[in-house]
Amino acid sequence: MEPRPTPQARARADHRPQVDPACAGCPQLGLLRALRRSGVAAEGRLSCEPGHGLHLAEAVRGEARLLVLAGPDEPALTARPGWPAGPARVERIHPGALPEVEAALRRALEGPGLTVLVAVAPCVLGAARAAPLAIHEARCNRCGGCLGLGCPAISDQGGEALVIDPAVCTGCGRCAPLCRGRAIGPALTPVPG
Repeated sequence: MEPRPTPQARARADHRPQVDPACAGCPQLGLLRALRRSGVAAEGRLSCEPGHGLHLAEAVRGEARLLVLAGPDEPALTARPGWPAGPARVERIHPGALPEVEAALRRALEGPGLTVLVAVAPCVLGAARAAPLAIHEARCNRCGGCLGLGCPAISDQGGEALVIDPAVCTGCGRCAPLCRGRAIGPALTPVPG
């Protein structure tokens, strides 16, 4: 008998979309993933959280300065104390477009001067849901790529495959491109026999 696979840890969860099941499918999960992968700590909170502003992260690498503003509404861009005077590059990104977000972060952290990344996307709370997705056990190689998104609908329970909770999944599909085994797709419905 083969030993049962050891469960993998999900991405560090310290923001509401990563811990609140109602936030599964949040478009800001892609931005939070990209920040983690680039080594930038997300310091603030998303503005969809009551009582929090748009400021999500600040970083300094050599001559590069980065400010990330994220939330459901367009922010008012104002000068921040401690940042260099002069023009800033302002780049608007769609937080769910993973390759574009990661490329924008790389450009911001490699170039000199101040870059302000603005990630505006509607909150998923109360939005219409699509059919939930599933991880098909025969194709899952347990690589954990989907766990890196930090979505509260995805977990590793130590079985043959990772699991998407159909009661939590919004069907957004943000996890599917991260799956190296192409195991994420529509839930299979049993054929009546």
